[in-house]
Order: sequence, then C-alpha cells, then structure tokens
Amino acid sequence: MGEKRRKADAADGGSSSKKKKHRSADTPAAATPDAAKVAAKEAAAPAAVADVPVVPVLSPIASPLAGKKLTKRLYKLVAASAKGRTLRRGIKEVVKAVRKNQKGVCIIAGDVAPLDVICHLPLLCEDAAVPYIFTPRKEDLGAASRTKRPTSVVLVTAGKDKALAEEVREELKACAAEVAGLRTAVST
Repeated sequence: MGEKRRKADAADGGSSSKKKKHRSADTPAAATPDAAKVAAKEAAAPAAVADVPVVPVLSPIASPLAGKKLTKRLYKLVAASAKGRTLRRGIKEVVKAVRKNQKGVCIIAGDVAPLDVICHLPLLCEDAAVPYIFTPRKEDLGAASRTKRPTSVVLVTAGKDKALAEEVREELKACAAEVAGLRTAVST
C-alpha cells in the first residue's frame, strides 16, 4: 500500500508527508500588492453603494403621484385611520367598499407588479367620485397601515365612529381636496 500512495503522490506533484508552508500569524494579510488593491476596492464599494438613492420602479399608470410632503401627510392619515379602524386594506376590500358607495380617499401604491392587479382601480374610483392618488412604495403604505406586509391599496374612510378625532376627519377632507386638485391639474 505504501507503493500505491507514493505513486499517487508523485502524480499529484508532491509528497503528502511534506508540510505546506503557511503564513505566520504576524504576517499581515495585505502584504502582497494584489491583496492591498482588493482591500481598497472592498472599502470603497460600500460607500459608493450607500450614496445611490433607491428609486422604486413605478407603473406607467401611476398618475397623479403624490409628492414628498403629500405622501408623508397621507401616510399619517393612513396610520390614524388604521388606529381608528376606518381603513380598508387590499384590493378586494377596497373594490367592495367603493362599489358600496363608501366615500374617502383611495391611496394606491405605484410600484405594484403585475400592473393588471390595480389597473381597474382608477377607473372604478372615477366612476364612484372617490379621489385617488398614487404613492411611491407599497412597503411604506403597508407600514403606515400598521401591517407587516406590503399593501397595494387602501381606502381611508371617515367612518361612523364618534371616537375618531375631529382633526382626523378634517385631515381626510383636506387630503381629499388636495388630491382632487391634483387630478384636475393633471387632466388639463
């Protein structure tokens, strides 16, 4: 068996009984010029990636799209409505509420894919005279509506609950007026 092992070692180019040279613990990892270049590239890569802003891919029908201020205002309204339980989440629930003539503001995420899922909502809202607007991200809309999952559409309604603060109702009216103003500005 010793002879077979020697032949196999000779075919590999060396003996298995020889110890390979290892770097000592005191030798730095970047001792070679190539290692220094790789370390420099790795150090520069995260800074370059962090500087690039993340822009969501929006649907071509995402019009009117809320600006930064209006988006923030709408998310606050959605959070208050979720707390007061006057929020309808999801496509099925929103379509059902709009067909039953519930009034409010429909907020649709602009990055929903496939587009066929939400393409009927703007027309449905126009027919029912419900103002609608698109926001950039479904993850942010889901977080504002106090769910862990992304939400493609919500309908903020006034509700019949007296416990809902009067300022939330006024905020809903103000947002609805601003969204309706955006709709007329886009259509002209």
